[in-house]
Amino acid sequence: MKKELYDQFIIELEKIEQYVNHIKLLKNFHKNLKNINIQVLNEFSSDLKKFDRKKKYFDHKSVIISLYGLLENTISNWSQTHIENISKLFDNFEELPEKIKKNHLEFSVHVIDEILKKKHSKYEKLDEKIMIKNLYQITSTPNDFILNKEAFISSSGNLKHSKIVSLLNDVGIDYEQQIKKFNLNSSMSLLSVNIDTLVSYRNDIAHGNEISDILDTSQFITHITALREYLFNIFQIINEKEIEYESKNLYKEISVNQIINVYGKRLLDLYIENEIITVQDSIIVLKDELYEKKSILDIHFNTISYKNVVISKKENICLKVDGNIKKNYRFFILKKKYESLNYSYLIYNKKLNF
Repeated sequence: MKKELYDQFIIELEKIEQYVNHIKLLKNFHKNLKNINIQVLNEFSSDLKKFDRKKKYFDHKSVIISLYGLLENTISNWSQTHIENISKLFDNFEELPEKIKKNHLEFSVHVIDEILKKKHSKYEKLDEKIMIKNLYQITSTPNDFILNKEAFISSSGNLKHSKIVSLLNDVGIDYEQQIKKFNLNSSMSLLSVNIDTLVSYRNDIAHGNEISDILDTSQFITHITALREYLFNIFQIINEKEIEYESKNLYKEISVNQIINVYGKRLLDLYIENEIITVQDSIIVLKDELYEKKSILDIHFNTISYKNVVISKKENICLKVDGNIKKNYRFFILKKKYESLNYSYLIYNKKLNF
């Protein structure tokens, strides 16, 4: 997934954090009013005292609902984006993971039924005709398919951690396997408790239950910090799975025999032939079961730096990448259409200083 999706979540979270800081500022301002001998400020202080309990109550509801809404919207957006991305990584519907193929049909039928019932506002902007057309296209031309990403919208208004895990599994992401890869078991176990507490607070508000535990600004900050870390981890495991799919469908593995060495943790020295490589392309590396992308920053051929190379026969080049690598990693290079050339090699664009 694109990092911009995570950045957008951070922007929305920071808006809530700024609101909480504003609440804190007002609270501190109120405490220090005693030292200011100005009538209008004293009147303001008196008014705040009268409203203090009610204001805390409304602040509590406002922040909790905002945080939960951001959680639900982010998870829904990311799961649908993942499904949309998946459709671009496979040439044929039949090549998709079995879990996604099975759920796509089942969930699409369910959502089409909900659209026709017209009972839920979350489905009112969806067009059942388009979803039916996409289902038909899958059966008639599976090599030219469009997935109904809307079929994976969560129907739950109670998005606790266990439900989020279930949603990830629905889109073909094995949560337990993924957090094990990142060694996140203990941290996610703690963070999930905070997420479930946040959802419980939200449910009390939504169901009109009496709220006895009104949070203060420090507790809000705790929930904001936990939500930021929790969703960063979720983003990581979704993104890593997509990179894995890319490595198998859009990239090809560089054989061990092609790898000469790695220098300074950033320079990959290798042999290639019949390849087109461009600066800002990415290579994918596999280390300890984790797939990562590294951007190509520079291409070196015969000690000279280039932006693009098209090489027709076996040559030695060196790729400078933007992250640490080791020789024992597995490397994948982007597949590009290459047409046979009569030249030994062809170099494009301006030379760069090395």
